[in-house]
Amino acid sequence: MSADALPNRESPLKTVALVGPVMVTALWTARQLWLYRLQHDVNAGHRAETAACWFVVACCLCVGRLASARDWWPAEGRAPGRWSPITVGMCVVGSLLIWGRTVHIGWLSDDFVLVAKAYRWQVGTVHAGLFRPVPLALWATMLRFGSGPALFHVLNVALHGFNAFLVARISSRWLPPLASVLAGSVFLLAPAAAEPVGWCSGVFDIASTTLVLLLVINVLGPELRWRYAVTLTCGVAAMFSKETAVVAPALAACILLAERRRAWRWDLVVLAIVACGIALIRLRASDSAYNFELSRYAIQKTMFSAVGKLAVGWHEATAVKRPILPFASAALMLAAAVLAVLSRASRVPWRVLGATFAVFMLPLLPVLPLMPVANDLESSRYLYMSMASWSVGLGFLFAVPQQSHVRLLRVAAAIVVMLYLSGNLIAVQFNIQPWVMAGVTRDRVLESIGHRLGRSACSTISIDNQPDSVDGAFVFRNGAAEAISAVIGRPIVVVPSASQPCAFTWNAANGRVEQKP
Repeated sequence: MSADALPNRESPLKTVALVGPVMVTALWTARQLWLYRLQHDVNAGHRAETAACWFVVACCLCVGRLASARDWWPAEGRAPGRWSPITVGMCVVGSLLIWGRTVHIGWLSDDFVLVAKAYRWQVGTVHAGLFRPVPLALWATMLRFGSGPALFHVLNVALHGFNAFLVARISSRWLPPLASVLAGSVFLLAPAAAEPVGWCSGVFDIASTTLVLLLVINVLGPELRWRYAVTLTCGVAAMFSKETAVVAPALAACILLAERRRAWRWDLVVLAIVACGIALIRLRASDSAYNFELSRYAIQKTMFSAVGKLAVGWHEATAVKRPILPFASAALMLAAAVLAVLSRASRVPWRVLGATFAVFMLPLLPVLPLMPVANDLESSRYLYMSMASWSVGLGFLFAVPQQSHVRLLRVAAAIVVMLYLSGNLIAVQFNIQPWVMAGVTRDRVLESIGHRLGRSACSTISIDNQPDSVDGAFVFRNGAAEAISAVIGRPIVVVPSASQPCAFTWNAANGRVEQKP
């Protein structure tokens, strides 16, 4: 039976009781965001978080209790169609068009250290607790064939486009075709992806997410001969791409429970044992884990930061100059949720709401000591895996009003979707700019220091005011010695303080490295 043919079994009082709180909390949230963004009321930011929390609670209660709506989530998801190389190619090409400005950024910060190790095929442990041989082996192979930094950026951009395809494919189990395309588009146009896509070292986050998505597709797919071997291979490779992928077995289990598929999966059990071993090794090697105190406040801060940066992914520099843009993005998100509630077209079972929350939060648990994400989007790479479930959720949110028999709601929802995606496309270009400028700053430093060291015999140098980052985009937080050594063709050691004439300082005003007086 279609949504339009369903009888309205709700009393007007119940409708008001469910929809009323959604409208009130939406207006409350919008008001606080207006005060925070446009009136520069600092305290309004905390009130906006509280209002948004109550808004989410009101929406969940509403979509979970509407008796007149049909269940959106089937007992078992629809089997997706065959893999289409044309569709994959379109996603990759679209990613190159959207993120193409990142291709010429070049290596930054950690890239220099990792490239030096990969060139020598040192793909094992980089330092205590960092064991990521899968991407480093890929880098080593690319370097062996003479690849430069542009191809490393192309790899990130292409994998991001492929991940958008995988997100759309997974969401097609539960969403209509257009809604699954929207989910993939939200992922592809996510402004918070600027750090992992624009920075070569973001390949760890991108590759691990690729492998986790492939694992989920395999787990949810049909029974095949090599199904269990593929699950274990993807899971272990994901964990050896980045340690945060230890949550992969839990993610797959949550999705299976949401579909009410409780069959025993020994491959997930084995993978969970491997994940626990890797997690224990990582915890023993991590100082931040011992100094971190898990609390309700830490989880709340992480959740608000993640949701805020994914929903309104504008860089701080843009938000300060053009505060109307992040406010408009937030207002569109509120409008989409309100339209979904007003359409009353679908009821979401509680098990699905719980599974959605778990799938969103699980990838954030391993990085709790490193959260929250800064306003300049530094560390936004830690949100990349959660971005997949976020995109599926937004695909559902945008699709629900299209099931309504009220034409006005359908038209309004289509306008909101187009405006939101257009805003994200603009935000992506703004968010890429700091990484472009980081590349420009790196070139100036290396050209200037190379010119000076070319006339001296210094092997140990110091650079005061060495540029750490540009608006959250890394420059030389690490890797200065490796970068300078590659430029002048001999080993250089960078220390905090060196004697004359090997002591230099970076003059940001004129963009030059000068001799320290």
